[in-house]
Amino acid sequence: MRVPEGWPTTEEAALAVQDELRALLVLDQEGPPPGTGRVTGVDVAYDDTRGVVAAAAVTLDAATLAETGRAVAVGPVAFPYVPGLLAFREVPAVLAALEA
Repeated sequence: MRVPEGWPTTEEAALAVQDELRALLVLDQEGPPPGTGRVTGVDVAYDDTRGVVAAAAVTLDAATLAETGRAVAVGPVAFPYVPGLLAFREVPAVLAALEA
């Protein structure tokens, strides 16, 4: 599992990135029609004793709900637990699972 280039390592840097990303949100456009394309669900778990994070991703066909892919990624925790900044702790593992 690799941490993305330039990934924040401090709470201050993560807050600055979060503010930049907030400006990129698009909330006023419709998504694809129901039952088209694929949908992916992800979940993340931690082993705090060992400092390890695991992410799992499962992709389904939106029309049939048939599984079209699954992956798991495990690696070291790259960011401390900070309320409101959970994505910076979880996203490296999630990206690794999605890229697997």
